[in-house]
This record gives sequence, C-alpha cells and structure tokens, in this order.
Amino acid sequence: MSAEMQVNSYKDLVRKTSTPSPAAVGAESELDSLINTLKERKAKRDAERAANQAEKDPVSKLREQIRNELIAEVRNLAAKYSKAGIRIRFDPSNLMGGGREVTLELAMEGNRTELRGIVTNEAIAFSEIRYSSGFSGEMVSGPSLRLRHLTVASFRAFLCERLMILIRTFLAHRR
Repeated sequence: MSAEMQVNSYKDLVRKTSTPSPAAVGAESELDSLINTLKERKAKRDAERAANQAEKDPVSKLREQIRNELIAEVRNLAAKYSKAGIRIRFDPSNLMGGGREVTLELAMEGNRTELRGIVTNEAIAFSEIRYSSGFSGEMVSGPSLRLRHLTVASFRAFLCERLMILIRTFLAHRR
C-alpha cells in the first residue's frame, strides 16, 4: 500500500473518504453555473451580432440574393429569349469575389448593350455602353437598381425593360 493510502486512525479514514463540505460543493456548482451563463450570453450576443451585420450590410445581402435567386432568373430569361436570337450574359464574379462590380450584357445580332454596374450600399448604378453594327461603342449614363426594393420580380422587370430598349434600337436600325 502506498503511503498516501495508509490510514492510521478512524479520523484519517473518514477525512480521506468523505465528500467535500456542502459549502465547497455549492460554491463550485454555482461557479460552473455562472460560467455556463456567461458562455450562453456570449453565444447569443455573437449570433445577434452576425444577424445584425447581415441586415446592416446590403452588399452581403445582395451577394446572397444573387447566389440564391438572381442567377437562376437570368438563366430562365436567357433560355426563354434565346429562341428569338437574344443573348443575355450576367457576370457577378467581381462582386461575388468581394468586389463591387457586376456586368450584364444583352445582345441581338449586331446590336449589343453592356451594363457595367457599381454596387453601393443603396443601389447598383449602371453605365451603359451601346454597340451596333455602325458604332464602336457609345457610353451613356445608365439605369440604377435600388437594393432595398430589389426582388426577383423587380430584377426580371429591369431585364425585360433593357431588352425592350435593345429590340427597339435593333428595329430602328433595320428600317
């Protein structure tokens, strides 16, 4: 038997085998409870911060919206209107990689419109470059999309409006 385990008297045996006093156990369990409360509050605070950050950062919200909804909508429109000879290309790679630019290209035969968008916290501001068979590229101030009100439906309507302008330009040059 080790020297530590040797018991010389009944009192030594009781002292070595008894549980800590209730005051010591109560203090330790209360300390553990307080530490758990701190952890829970910190986790809740971190979760609230993350949620608030997502709400406060409209560019992050736009990135999610592009990833989850808008790319699919562009593909649907491109498939629908490709039969009429219209080509639609949407390139959000710069924005998705942390930048602030998106490009949208609409083309029909010799006419093409390139919308280069700069994303701010409130809107996507586009510059528009128009190409046609006789022109090398005319840059004009373009439309904008407000982020606060951007939905799949409003994005689809925006694309349809831009396509109508492209077709009208095409028809005007074909007279």
